[in-house]
Amino acid sequence: MAINWAQVLFNSAITGSLYLVGAVGLTLTYGLSKFPNFAHAEFITLGAFTGYLVAEQLGLGWPLALLVAFLFNGLVGFLCYRGIFQPLAKRGASIIHLMVASIALGFILRHSIGAIWTWKPLYFTATWSAFDFGPLRVTGLWLWLIFAALALSLAMHLLLMNTKTGKAIRASASNPELALASGINVDRVIWITWS
Repeated sequence: MAINWAQVLFNSAITGSLYLVGAVGLTLTYGLSKFPNFAHAEFITLGAFTGYLVAEQLGLGWPLALLVAFLFNGLVGFLCYRGIFQPLAKRGASIIHLMVASIALGFILRHSIGAIWTWKPLYFTATWSAFDFGPLRVTGLWLWLIFAALALSLAMHLLLMNTKTGKAIRASASNPELALASGINVDRVIWITWS
């Protein structure tokens, strides 16, 4: 059986798009907080399950599911930073302590998600038409995923390069002491990135 390289490359683009969205958030929080958040994947999972709750279990549709998942995850991220990581950092916790705290938070989030929903995979019921372009099979969902990942990355780039908030994020990540001396509220900038 011959390998369909066009499909392999397209599927890789889909997977890469999902990683791209996760990596943008992870690098922002790492750049400002100076520790790797090992619970980041659980935050992404929480967003997916929140979207599932709104779209499938409550039957309120995709647009509202995306909005609620985005806002809820932002709130959870903000509360986790303010309630766990910021107090630890202010008490002089080392990077190792913060990493261990993020691992513990990941376990808490993972097991909470499993207890609230299920440990079995859940699937969205929305159907997307599939199209064949020669050897390549494409669905609207796959195209939407790639487009959304690229659009979100471009929007983040434009935000970081062209807005006052973006410049504050870059300054705080580059040199927090100098940013603070320049009048930037570094704590507020970190809260924004965790939200």
